[in-house]
Amino acid sequence: MYPDLFLTVFNSCLRLKTFPRCWKNAKIILIPKVNDVRVPKLDNLRCISLLSTLGKCFERLIINRVAWRLYKDNYFNKNQFVFMPHKCTEDALVKLNEIVLKGKKRNLHTVLVFLDIKSAFDNAWWPGILSLLKRSSIPGNLFAVISSFLKDRSVTLSLGHSSKEKFLKRDPFLDLSSRTSL
Repeated sequence: MYPDLFLTVFNSCLRLKTFPRCWKNAKIILIPKVNDVRVPKLDNLRCISLLSTLGKCFERLIINRVAWRLYKDNYFNKNQFVFMPHKCTEDALVKLNEIVLKGKKRNLHTVLVFLDIKSAFDNAWWPGILSLLKRSSIPGNLFAVISSFLKDRSVTLSLGHSSKEKFLKRDPFLDLSSRTSL
């Protein structure tokens, strides 16, 4: 409804080199995995994190800008399909089919390994991500916004009339944001 307002807010975030803290607080919703409500158990609950819609929109804009920059500078492998312009899931499946067919023609077996990393974002080494981005020469304001995005993240769990906020901690082993002049 108000595209100029969003443009102003997002450009201000880029100019100020910040990702607003209120957009980095995840509201945790507990959803039972099985319809057994008699005795709730932790292993029977699925945690869903809900983030600010404005924050998700800004995050998507930042991802698109960084991906475009990295694509332009040839940082991606030619076999990568995620975050690549003009590539999609179907392209990956076509490529996989080609590999399988080539193997069949040569009487070879094809082995597929699928990797699903539980809580990938939560377990990513954020200083390593910042180090890679710094070496990629992305613009300083994007680096600063991403660094801000990774700091002071929190989750809030509410049960009944009680709620608890917890800040996410990361290993400060390689805190580039404090040593980088932007």
